[in-house]
Amino acid sequence: TTRIGNLPSNSKCAVCKKACWSAECLASYRCEWCGITSHTACHRSIISDCKFGNLEPIYLPPHAVSIPRTEVPMEAIIGVQVRRKETMSPRSISEEFSSGDTRYRDNEETVSSHGKERKDKEDRDEEMIKVYDGNNSLRRRIFRVVTVSRLANTDHILLTALRAFHITKDPQNFYLTDLYSPEESTLSDPCPVMNLHRREGKRPAVFLRFKDRDNDSGEVRVYPGKLQVPVPFCTIRINAQTTITDLINEALKSFGLENLRHEDFRLSEILLDRGVSERVLQRDEKPWDIVKSLGKDSIRQMELMRFYLQLKQDPHGPNLALFVGNLPPNLSQRNYENLLTEFLGRENKFSSIGPIYYEYGSMVITYEDSNKAVRALYTLRESCYEDKHLLVMLLPNIEPSMVPPGVQPLLVFVNVKSGGCQGLELISSFRKLLNPYQVFDLDNGGPLPGLYVFRHIKDYKILVCGGDGT
Repeated sequence: TTRIGNLPSNSKCAVCKKACWSAECLASYRCEWCGITSHTACHRSIISDCKFGNLEPIYLPPHAVSIPRTEVPMEAIIGVQVRRKETMSPRSISEEFSSGDTRYRDNEETVSSHGKERKDKEDRDEEMIKVYDGNNSLRRRIFRVVTVSRLANTDHILLTALRAFHITKDPQNFYLTDLYSPEESTLSDPCPVMNLHRREGKRPAVFLRFKDRDNDSGEVRVYPGKLQVPVPFCTIRINAQTTITDLINEALKSFGLENLRHEDFRLSEILLDRGVSERVLQRDEKPWDIVKSLGKDSIRQMELMRFYLQLKQDPHGPNLALFVGNLPPNLSQRNYENLLTEFLGRENKFSSIGPIYYEYGSMVITYEDSNKAVRALYTLRESCYEDKHLLVMLLPNIEPSMVPPGVQPLLVFVNVKSGGCQGLELISSFRKLLNPYQVFDLDNGGPLPGLYVFRHIKDYKILVCGGDGT
């Protein structure tokens, strides 16, 4: 899987060996797995199927991992940032895709700290304007700054704002409003910059808005997930009456799967706000309403949102495993079952329990119903035993038959608290280099969750790391 843009400043093309990064815009390609980079033109010369580079002999292939299809954020599956400080929370969409001097926090010191820069702009008869891409960015006080001529017309300012957020959709679907005007009035010619309302000590600000009232139809992309189809996605025209069932039927036709029953498939909404989250959509929901709702909160989030078509039945099996820790050690199985039932209630009781790690007070419980598993996850995470929060993680499944011959996946354990607490940087580096689902934090249940996930792999290696590299 390749991603366009966001390349490190020292990136070189794997084909022509020349620099292939840009500070001006999203340019060139980078493989999400092995990390090789290439120019857009050179990208055609690279084999489409990633071989994971030099790490192939120890890499856990992504197609061997089955992630539980729930609304649970991905960090809850492998225990990333479980109850960590708020300063380490995942960045939002606006933060993630901002770069250089185009990202600022809204505070009273913004104008004064950039006084010299502002004076230079004034000398060139230019204006610096804050652009918010939706209600969420205003609540979080995150924006982009664009520089335009004071004589610029509305269309020019709109195009500049769309480029700042890397929006590729038709500019006719968007408009700008004056943030500081009493009724958030729409920008209009002539001289929209000069007519902007201003507040003392702050730059003028505008909202980038989606024309949801004027648009009753549009296009969405549907991605095939794990379905074996020859195209990476299909584009489908929808309107205000289109339902999720209609969208599934059209997607199956576009993927050449019209002979399959649409009842066997589900459609998921994938969001990239503060981590990656998946929501299974109901059959009677309207995809166009979903798009318009996202457009109000964040234009950038609307651009990045994806619909995924998936089989209802997970190809690796229906069971979802929860790892539960911080219970008292050395109780009997019946006592553990009674204790968990007391926390969960009869309505959320698990299908089975085991293995139980008696000496650690930890165990794995499994569910066949994903909705029940999600309710159990959140219930147990809020539960305490002797004033100590339970440790709960949703574990991925690994299908050993899908690990290629000759590959010995490396199971990595990192002790984030040793070595001067450098382990957070170390575990982040491992998760960038390897499959994140083969790297585990020893602070979250010790080695037991990782050993359980890898239990069916016959031949693998283990690397145990202290935070200082030992």
